[in-house]
Amino acid sequence: MFGRVIGRRDGNTRVCAEVRERYVFKKPIRFVRKGFRILYHRLRDQGVWTTFVWVYGRGVSKLTGVPLLQYSRVTSQLYVGPQFNARGKRHLEANGISALVNLRIEYDDAAHGLALEHYLHLPVIDDAAPTIEQFEHGAAFIREQIAAGRSVYIHCAGGVGRAPTIAAAYLLSTGKSLDDALAMIRSARPFISITPPQMEQLHAYAAQLNRPERVA
Repeated sequence: MFGRVIGRRDGNTRVCAEVRERYVFKKPIRFVRKGFRILYHRLRDQGVWTTFVWVYGRGVSKLTGVPLLQYSRVTSQLYVGPQFNARGKRHLEANGISALVNLRIEYDDAAHGLALEHYLHLPVIDDAAPTIEQFEHGAAFIREQIAAGRSVYIHCAGGVGRAPTIAAAYLLSTGKSLDDALAMIRSARPFISITPPQMEQLHAYAAQLNRPERVA
């Protein structure tokens, strides 16, 4: 739209084409810069080994669409990971996972044929925090599925922010402290990166449940 406006104003369609070309060229540059920023902050905050595990785990899942369950299994019935494709769905089902919680506001698994038999969609903006109501709804759903003997896979886009936040909320609802909940998730998925708003909301939920919390 921006290019068409310039083209009409100048009376020259070539200007419009040049603007589009510059935009298309700059878009991948911005993407690469963002990638380097993320890599830098991870190396600074999490160290070389955890960053390597993140690159490997996230990279393989991104390329294949199949979650690496060794970096997802929090308990025998609770998994946290990234978005998956049809092949990944079959992989989850083959491993006995039949319940799914999706935190992506930008993508509905049901609309793309990726929902499992038991499905809950809690749409949350990337890097933002779920609401307390979403914590309660998500925790209740997960408890119900696990009580029925089912395994639950929680995902967002990369499985590092929104998904582990909901997993922590569920663990809080079972009586775990916030410290213990996060430690359990990090033991399986050491490269999670919960944002300050997400952490603040977890503190609020922990206080509501009267659980002890010591995480800064």
